[in-house]
Amino acid sequence: MKFSLRLRRAALSPLVSARCTSPAPMELKTPYRPQRSTQGSSPVRGRIASRRVIVLIAMAGALAGNASCEETSPLAGNVVEDNGRFSWHSALLQSFFAFTIAHAERFPRERGTRDSIEGPFWRNYLHDVQNLHGWQDGDGLLTSYIAHPMEGAMAGFIERQNDPAYRTVEFGRSSRYWSSVVRSLAFSTLYNVAWSLSPYGEAGLGNVDIHAPPGLVDPVGSELLGTGWLIGEDTVDRYLIRKIEDKYQNRVVRAFARGGLNPIRSYSNMLRLKAPWYRDGRSLSVLKRSSSTRESDLETPAFKATAWPATAIELTPLAYVQRNTGPRGSTCTGGGGEASVSVSRPVAIVFDVDGCTLLGIHAPDSGDMLNYLVGPRWFLTSSKHWIPDVQLLIGGAKVTHSHMDLAKKTALLQLAAQTRGNDPPLDAYVTEVDTNGFSVRAGGGLAYQINELLVLRIASVSYQRSLVSTLQNSNYNQGLRFSFGLGVRLGPWRGSL
Repeated sequence: MKFSLRLRRAALSPLVSARCTSPAPMELKTPYRPQRSTQGSSPVRGRIASRRVIVLIAMAGALAGNASCEETSPLAGNVVEDNGRFSWHSALLQSFFAFTIAHAERFPRERGTRDSIEGPFWRNYLHDVQNLHGWQDGDGLLTSYIAHPMEGAMAGFIERQNDPAYRTVEFGRSSRYWSSVVRSLAFSTLYNVAWSLSPYGEAGLGNVDIHAPPGLVDPVGSELLGTGWLIGEDTVDRYLIRKIEDKYQNRVVRAFARGGLNPIRSYSNMLRLKAPWYRDGRSLSVLKRSSSTRESDLETPAFKATAWPATAIELTPLAYVQRNTGPRGSTCTGGGGEASVSVSRPVAIVFDVDGCTLLGIHAPDSGDMLNYLVGPRWFLTSSKHWIPDVQLLIGGAKVTHSHMDLAKKTALLQLAAQTRGNDPPLDAYVTEVDTNGFSVRAGGGLAYQINELLVLRIASVSYQRSLVSTLQNSNYNQGLRFSFGLGVRLGPWRGSL
């Protein structure tokens, strides 16, 4: 009720101004994130992702004509109460709004998604969640590594704009800025897990992973690469947009610069019913920054990675190659995410989830592996920069083989066209077989600590033994693995610079 009343006041506020006209209500026809096709691949996703960015820039330009109404526009109405604490109510509401926009786009466009609403909801939902396997998901490079990270960045901006202690941060060396980045990463992770696996996400509404090849690239890549996108927009805001604002006093020029050069921040602003060019604590009317404003958050105090949090943690995206050495085994390439938490000076607990695509299997067949393990890592005697370690992880492994019957697919599509019926689901012409089993991985690695924040995992070599069944005469019981990655270290790690 309070939120509704606040929106009504914001909507009525422009009517008292005789100097400007409130912008026309926006119809957000183009939602943020492209969804998976129910046919298993989607050649239009890249075009949809690009079109959304263009639409955001165009919307910023269309609204810039009313830039003089920023303080009285209903889009600038404050919907977050600044009580010093993070506003979960507003953050969840904006996330729900983003989910709803995405569903509003995908349901009219995807017949298969609409068809999937029929049938037992909870049984299909649980089936969808259990269907995760491998790394790639059939989305293609543009969607997986550009569009999905854009969504991760959007979730990060949602966190920041609802966090009174950090919503005015600017890119720099300050502890305040990088603490904000970590908080945005945590919220983005929750957002993307909810989108991928919650009943109101794509797992529940449309059962996407039943009808298209699912993979880890979404839940792992969206938030990690998305945080990089967020940092990139912050960098553009400080070093380019700020300079444009210092040089030009025209409010329309400033609005175009803010809205067009920070498209994901602009979209996040609209989710909280503010103009795309809005900045907390930074009005378009200010002629030029004062030196005190410039220095307050950009220079000092400098961020110190070893000071927070009290428990040392490391987050590392990994790329790896694994050679399965059993009979008719094959090479598998992919990636994953690794989180480690220090429990004592020489020991950390490692949580690893990764997936890879099996090579040597030719179309229309395909295959992949999924690993999920946890265990201790022991750090050996190290110098100032070099960090050798050994580890022993236990968990599970899942191997999946898929076969697409192209003739059956063609026949079913022709039948659907002739009868004007629904397109066939993926499982009508794709057959999958899989095996799950206990797995253990032992090995060692060498890392190089670049500075107190970044650690380069140069190489990790390990042997993995899995108690999985032979799958179509191929054996995946054992394999040699090589991985590398760039990690972020926070807290008082042993041997930190």
